[in-house]
Amino acid sequence: MRDVHNKLTEGHHVKDEATMAIVPILRGGEPMALGISEALPLARFFHAKHPQDLILDDGQNTMIDGCTTVILVDWVINTGKTITEFVRYLRFKLKYQVRIIVVAGVIQNDAADNLKRALTG
Repeated sequence: MRDVHNKLTEGHHVKDEATMAIVPILRGGEPMALGISEALPLARFFHAKHPQDLILDDGQNTMIDGCTTVILVDWVINTGKTITEFVRYLRFKLKYQVRIIVVAGVIQNDAADNLKRALTG
């Protein structure tokens, strides 16, 4: 590819970017999610405050139908409760087998353990 000086340079892209969904957990995750969206411009972008916000108005489909990866973005994860609710909803309620990536600015010490415990039994 060509760089800003019109010289050839090596470039990279993210595999399956067009089948990714970026979901900021409102409101804290939105600024960081917008930055991720700039880096992944082909990815879908949906706001959600609750897991049920992923369901479309028709009640039959979700915003992430056809996605292979969902990136959940929250600025602060204190206990992991909100992220756990989203992951459990995707995995167990909707039965989606998508890759789930959690991005956060701050994670409290116990949050990762709480999330792991909640999702493994």
